[in-house]
Amino acid sequence: MTLSISVVSPGGIWMSADFRLTDTATGQPRPYDSPKIVPLSYLEPIWQGLISYAGVGSSANLETSEWIGRVLEGNPCLGLSDLVDVLRREGDVWLNQVPLRLRAHTFNVAAFVDGSAHFAIVTNVDHLDGTSGSVSSRLYVEQDVVSGGAHVFVTGIPGSIDRADRQELAAMACRESPERTEIPTTLGRLNRAAASDPRFGDFISRGCITAELLPDGTGRSFIHEPTSDLIPTSVLGGLTMGPELILHAIEVMGRTRAFVHLVDVPAHQAQAAVDCLSEVGIEVVRIGIDTSSEELKMHPDQLGAARIALRQSLPDSDPAA
Repeated sequence: MTLSISVVSPGGIWMSADFRLTDTATGQPRPYDSPKIVPLSYLEPIWQGLISYAGVGSSANLETSEWIGRVLEGNPCLGLSDLVDVLRREGDVWLNQVPLRLRAHTFNVAAFVDGSAHFAIVTNVDHLDGTSGSVSSRLYVEQDVVSGGAHVFVTGIPGSIDRADRQELAAMACRESPERTEIPTTLGRLNRAAASDPRFGDFISRGCITAELLPDGTGRSFIHEPTSDLIPTSVLGGLTMGPELILHAIEVMGRTRAFVHLVDVPAHQAQAAVDCLSEVGIEVVRIGIDTSSEELKMHPDQLGAARIALRQSLPDSDPAA
């Protein structure tokens, strides 16, 4: 189980997802955090988005965020509808490895395409109106363009977020100039409250990741109360990136902004990575713990040394059992 909240409006997209993975054999929480949000950025056509999910957190020793990266890798020209279709088609194959009683699953996909906010679910159990049914044998897609107001969608344990909380989130998203930290902070608070509710046992962690995406394509993420090192996966133009692969994005995009997950780790680790990059002549123009995009300047000859330095500075995250 998990808790995933999506807030989609013409003025912004926000997602949150807790870190909990549960061992289905023992019913006990796994002893490490799992990121359940995957940022997306494509150049042909140009669009940005976020994926979160609830249901199956790992299968065949592979966390679902890593699986998303693998099935999207090598497709640099996916449109939003193409990406949704890949998740549906490949997801059916992937879920066939999971016992039927554990197969309920939903991918939440939110994106800005040509300035419009889109929201889709790829699911075998949920519906966009907030209802759920029996688990279908195959994944299906429901989607909408959010042209007015705000859509608040909760998956995992929907009853953990009540109507008043959803209305509060929608009202925040519809404000003309919302405070940049207001919605991520509220999502973190709601996640903590749900985790503290005895009705939901140990199925929701206190900590969570929240992500924000604005219509101009800029975004950032926040890590709330992590208990272990946490480095999310992201997909940029068909390349799947953890921290050790992030320099591929710089190579692809040239000397422009690139998603760099140095910022999604504790401050001392982020600084260690910056120091390593500086040693091989890469200038980090700006760094902050509350943003998921940085600008780096480098010469192509520095790429190999920089990759080694970045690998050395950030430890691998624990694999799922």
